[in-house]
Amino acid sequence: MGSRVGMEVPIIGSDQLKWIEVSIPSSSSSSLPSLPPIAATYTETDEDSSYSSRNTFAPFTEDCASCHIIGDPSTYLIWRIHKSLPNTIEVMELTACNEVPRIGLRLIFPDALSPFAFICKDETSNSIRNPYLLYTLTVSGVAYLFKLRSVSEYVSCSIFPQNEFIEFYLQTLSQSAPITAVTATSGCLVVGRHDASVACFQLGVLNTSAQGFMHELRDDVGIGRLWGLMGRGRTVAPVQDIVIAELHGRKVIFVVHVDGSLRIWDLLSHTKLLSHTISSATSTGNLHFPIMSATLFVD
Repeated sequence: MGSRVGMEVPIIGSDQLKWIEVSIPSSSSSSLPSLPPIAATYTETDEDSSYSSRNTFAPFTEDCASCHIIGDPSTYLIWRIHKSLPNTIEVMELTACNEVPRIGLRLIFPDALSPFAFICKDETSNSIRNPYLLYTLTVSGVAYLFKLRSVSEYVSCSIFPQNEFIEFYLQTLSQSAPITAVTATSGCLVVGRHDASVACFQLGVLNTSAQGFMHELRDDVGIGRLWGLMGRGRTVAPVQDIVIAELHGRKVIFVVHVDGSLRIWDLLSHTKLLSHTISSATSTGNLHFPIMSATLFVD
């Protein structure tokens, strides 16, 4: 598949949009130990950025946006992060049967945000007042899960209710390498790391201290050591990107590493389904996947 490009265009009537600004309560994240930036993973080119000299644990803030379609009739939830407002995420709520909204929601965080957000429907029985879930991640490695109300129910210059969001400090995990990629699906936040590992967090499903809250996906250590003896220390490179997709009723995680290797994992069983070596890449960046080089681990 070729590369895709696009541009941001205004929604008709959005020039009259008024933003409801809601602040996220400050936490103790600033007191957590910081790791030095990973030069091989991140490159900061904006010299005017107030965050350019700050140590980070997750990808730097970049301009990004996306739309999530929820329910029937459909509700379109559009989120946007601006590099010029690194600690703010904007959310708009659109429906086909109503006019273009006159208000939008701005959530203001105590720290800069990584270029990621995921919004889905809250499937729990007590979600009438808070119909949506929002996952976000800060550059310092704090993961958030918000129980969102409809945008019109918030009041500007207010504080987001403490009992309607969960935060988890990914830096507190022992031997946790810096985050290089992040994605999410309902009930699970997935991060890829600089040490090539992938971690799945059942944020909002289990208590953060409960057994099974986190599962780590990485190649078998014993096999890796054996391959290291045979291949002169060859190891899997840092994670470049992660995508979650549903295939035949099961959710799977596609993980691409910076050396071109591909791993596919089952999200539920945490088992590896596919290990694939990409043999070549075209000048346009399209990757060639020769079928015979893949090793499948499922029936």
